[in-house]
Amino acid sequence: METILYCYYIDVMLVAGSIMEDINALKRKLANSFVIKDLGTTKKILGVRIKRDRKNHKLALYQSDYIKKVLKYFKCKMQN
Repeated sequence: METILYCYYIDVMLVAGSIMEDINALKRKLANSFVIKDLGTTKKILGVRIKRDRKNHKLALYQSDYIKKVLKYFKCKMQN
């Protein structure tokens, strides 16, 4: 089994790995103890946008949406 990354916060869980069989095995184990719902490929979680480049095997995480929300809340403006 290769490394599987799973992150959770309250009732949200993100599972990532390079071998789909291992990911599915983990989900089956979790389903034995918890009610789970697979929402498919993740594009955003907890305010972090996820961009995948499968061809080049890269993953990028962006927090710009969250930063803009915080700036708006505190009535600040972004500077270039």
